[in-house]
Amino acid sequence: MRKFLGTSLLTLASFGFALVAAEVVLRWTGIVPGRGGVVTVTSTEFEQIPGIFGPNQDTVVNQIPQLRYRVHINNLGYRGENFSSSKSDGEFRILFVGDSGVFGDFVGDRDSLPAQTERALDSRCNGLLRVINAGLGGSTITEHTKIVERSLSLNPDLVILQFSENDVRDLAGAAMWDELARNRRAKSTFPLSLAYPYLRDTALWHLALRAVATIHERRVTAKVSEDQQDEGDTARPETQAVGRDKRAETDQYRLQYQERLIDLRTSLNANGIPMIMTVMPSHHSVYGHGESDQLDWLGRLTRELKIDTVSFLPVYRDDGRDETELYLLPYDGHTSPAGYQIAAQQLAERLITYELLSEHCSN
Repeated sequence: MRKFLGTSLLTLASFGFALVAAEVVLRWTGIVPGRGGVVTVTSTEFEQIPGIFGPNQDTVVNQIPQLRYRVHINNLGYRGENFSSSKSDGEFRILFVGDSGVFGDFVGDRDSLPAQTERALDSRCNGLLRVINAGLGGSTITEHTKIVERSLSLNPDLVILQFSENDVRDLAGAAMWDELARNRRAKSTFPLSLAYPYLRDTALWHLALRAVATIHERRVTAKVSEDQQDEGDTARPETQAVGRDKRAETDQYRLQYQERLIDLRTSLNANGIPMIMTVMPSHHSVYGHGESDQLDWLGRLTRELKIDTVSFLPVYRDDGRDETELYLLPYDGHTSPAGYQIAAQQLAERLITYELLSEHCSN
């Protein structure tokens, strides 16, 4: 028995030493720093605040060393500066919802699209306009609908929903909202609930999160490559049936997106809140100068549903700057601060023409 206990204690001590050594190496090399990522809410926080991120975070994200950036999550679980859950007299609130193109992956707080839109409007709107960054990387219409629902307690006067070209494709994967719920339960359940406040700041924890994200991205990339291969092979008789199946699958997810978009608009109409959509194109659509099938489909859908839409594709194409200036290429395909500035200026010009902003903004 003593020998067994001694062996067990030695094994645990060796394991603990290995973890500490790994943590030190990861931090010393800078491969994965502690406090290197944004974490989502616990179950308790989920009941207390409307945002999906853990409140009061200030961290530097080093996912891509060349694109190191700082993120501040405010008191209500959204990216940006703190603000009160209740509106002040005369304040106009815009809830900006979407994926990483709204959150602002790889750019600072002030360079995100919601932040730049607020600044573009601020001088013309009596300083009483607030744009709430409710972006969530990797999300799609399923999560956007839930985020809007939770954010109605902030009494937004307008909701902006951004469409990215991968939003339809993302419906094919596991629902992020369900994954977030499982994550909340896991880190709020004993014994992880005791260790989580300490684990969340370790490099090993963020390495694990990065590994999970990488595996997910590789699966999505493999699926996209397979789809593209199938589309290219549809001319061959033996693959025509596969091509038809893939097109049917795309139509299925487009129908899901359409149904959830209609549900979201219906919910907002019931609350007397107008909605507009923005469209963020990929650099492939902007510089390939070939119309994106997804953007074409979204355009037809919003015209059919009579949803006012602002597409950034034309202004990006007309800008004339190299793709490495409007996007974070060659390191990442997300939009750059300069790209967001162009989009923010176009969006602001459109917004101030709306009657609902006439009391707050001057043309």
